[in-house]
Amino acid sequence: MKNTTRLLTAIVLSAIKVGHGFYMPPYNPGFMVIPTSNLPTYTLQEIDPLSTLRFGGSDTLLHPGDTLGLLVSIPVRALHASMEEAQHAEDSLSPLISANLQSTLSGVMHLVEANGSNKPIDSLSLDSSASNLKKRGDPKPIFSKEYLTKIGLQQPQSQSGVKAVLVVSELIVARSVKPEGPNAPKVLDVLAAWGLWDPNTSRWKAWGLVPLRKSRSETDRMATTLVATQISTRILQETPIPSSVGDVVRKDRRSRLGGLLLGLELNFGGYMDGDLKTLVKAANSDASVDVASVGVSVAWFPSNWGVGVSLPLFSSVEMSQPSSSNSYSDKSDSKSVKLFDNFNPEVELSGILPFNNSGLIGTIGIGHMSLTGSSTGWDGVPPSGSGWFWKPSLGYYLAGKYAFLLTDLGIESQSYDLLQKSFKATVFSIRIRAGLRLAHE
Repeated sequence: MKNTTRLLTAIVLSAIKVGHGFYMPPYNPGFMVIPTSNLPTYTLQEIDPLSTLRFGGSDTLLHPGDTLGLLVSIPVRALHASMEEAQHAEDSLSPLISANLQSTLSGVMHLVEANGSNKPIDSLSLDSSASNLKKRGDPKPIFSKEYLTKIGLQQPQSQSGVKAVLVVSELIVARSVKPEGPNAPKVLDVLAAWGLWDPNTSRWKAWGLVPLRKSRSETDRMATTLVATQISTRILQETPIPSSVGDVVRKDRRSRLGGLLLGLELNFGGYMDGDLKTLVKAANSDASVDVASVGVSVAWFPSNWGVGVSLPLFSSVEMSQPSSSNSYSDKSDSKSVKLFDNFNPEVELSGILPFNNSGLIGTIGIGHMSLTGSSTGWDGVPPSGSGWFWKPSLGYYLAGKYAFLLTDLGIESQSYDLLQKSFKATVFSIRIRAGLRLAHE
């Protein structure tokens, strides 16, 4: 009867996984604390700080471009993690972590099987020197408080062409939250042990322990996919794999700041100096030369830097001059006369100095400008011209989950031909850009 029940349960769980792609536990415990209105706010119990040991000096066996092996063990449930959802996490966590690690190190990482010669699991200390390394340790992972100071890893099979093997073993534990008591809620946590195995010397070159929840206040519910992503990222941040460090940082920054940016922008400003301003001042000493444009932009930020294109929908250069004062007041109004329509597409290179989900953004743009004179601003045939410009700018960038906002100040240097002469100008501009942030996860 028990076997029949287990078989039916396995069939139901498999159907749910196929239908949804990944399993999110339907129960409240699992990766969360049960929210109860009449209970105080809970925090995780304190755990000792974890340290990572790396042996072999600064050169830990690996170099960029080396081929790696990967062995992710089936998660182990600690004896005190008896909640039903721990079983559900065991079923889906390992393949998701393995897929995340392979995706991050695509092209250089291959799956490796565990050593099948009945060798015991190696017990590695997290707080001792390399000389205390045990090649033949305890036959089982350590479930007591020692899992904060020791880890158990299984040796992988040797495979030709692989420089090293990353071995990952997850331990699912139920952590108490404060205040303690007989009815204190629990929260599931994952402690992921990792190690780098050198098949040439048959030794562990580096190892460490990475917790899912690093803060006492992290008690929120997490889908299994998010758990796997968090664990995979922290493992690669800890391991001395040169080709992974940059990838992890780039993916993290793209998730927080980057992606595909589709925006609508508004630019306005004025000529600080130049030949055109001199020409306008000669006609009216009180007049100024102003610019305004509305456009669209597309940019790709793979990390905290990106490239983009800005295309104007409407752009004009105008002469603004004060009108005569109203005889009944001291106020004076101004009027504008269009001088040119300006088509000025721009290619941009940007970099962001991040602060969480925002940061300072610096941009260098270069583009081509085509000026078409307006009959309202000129006597006779209005002139036309073309030329080039470049513009450095500095501003503030704010990224939401699916939207972004950018505002910056720029100084544009122009050089163009007009009236059979070479014109130069310096233009101050203010830009506001907002839109959608896509393809960043």
